[in-house]
Amino acid sequence: MSANESPNLPSTVADEPDKNQQQTKKDKPNPIAAIEKFVEVQSKEIELKSKEIDFKTQELEIRRQEIESNREIALKSIDAQKEDRETQTRFFSGLETKKVYFKCLVAVCVVLVVIVSMYTENAQYAIELAKIGGGVLAGYLAGVYKGKSDQLERTSTQKNED
Repeated sequence: MSANESPNLPSTVADEPDKNQQQTKKDKPNPIAAIEKFVEVQSKEIELKSKEIDFKTQELEIRRQEIESNREIALKSIDAQKEDRETQTRFFSGLETKKVYFKCLVAVCVVLVVIVSMYTENAQYAIELAKIGGGVLAGYLAGVYKGKSDQLERTSTQKNED
């Protein structure tokens, strides 16, 4: 009998490879369990990605609403400015028209007085009118240009302060 076949030995050499195989099977990961774990991780990742996409979609929707709101505000602001400009333009246009009418009325009155004084041969009325009209015209022009000068001075002072 050889040493391997001795009946006194509790384990034989033939039994040792079975133990080694069982030990290596225990040490090796189970491929099915690994695949199941991989599938589970992938499904969680897909779920997270879908939640992330939903979140980004909601963010984009909120941003779109914000842009739409800003657009509406801008359009209303532009309309209000346009209306304000139209009102301001109408007011100043009417004011300038009234100034022109008044100047024309004064000129017509002066011409009428001069013509009447020439036909009635009363030149002193025309001369007196010229004296008074000249003084009034000089005072008017001095006041207008003094006001414009003061206004320009104020605006230049404000610009220098800024």
